[in-house]
Amino acid sequence: MSVEVVVKFGGSLERLPRFLEICRNLSESLRGHKCIVVPGGGKFADEVRLCDRQWKLAAFTSHWMAVLAMDQFGYVLAEKVPHSVTAYDKEDISQAWLSGKIPIFLPSNWLKEQRGIPESWETTSDSLACFIAAAFDASRLVLLKDNIPPHDVKDLTGTSWVDPMFFRFLSRYNGEVWLCDGRKKLSLNDTVSCGNRRCFRLQ
Repeated sequence: MSVEVVVKFGGSLERLPRFLEICRNLSESLRGHKCIVVPGGGKFADEVRLCDRQWKLAAFTSHWMAVLAMDQFGYVLAEKVPHSVTAYDKEDISQAWLSGKIPIFLPSNWLKEQRGIPESWETTSDSLACFIAAAFDASRLVLLKDNIPPHDVKDLTGTSWVDPMFFRFLSRYNGEVWLCDGRKKLSLNDTVSCGNRRCFRLQ
């Protein structure tokens, strides 16, 4: 399987008034590309955090509840991103491409079969998207967020732009990694840009 780009769709984008426009723009940007869209957890993950604080859940429990939150937001994206469809494994992804569809990857079942993923709040959807990009040997990983760092930032380690576990998975991934402003229309050429602005290249 030759994957051009894994796009992680940040859950924070769903809170924006232009959410449906963002979904339409993403569909236009990805049509014709061998892509995989990985959903964030969004408001569904926020509910897991509230439950975790209230009931003091075990790390294993809250981790998998948060992964299921990605699945839930994925169902939303599959309905609101035009020409998209849910996918659960490599076969579904390939079938989506053959049908001219954009696969929205619901990762919970697939992740249960994987090894080496710490079950903690430090492993968020950014880290899991990087893990998926490496596992599927994608050429690019694009993280769509509701904002991106200024271009004079040289090191994102220890910042809030990506989670603490991200760099552990990044060390195992050989492709390009871009942080992009999901509010702008994505362009995938020799470089990656959002709107008229070049995105922040992390690797």
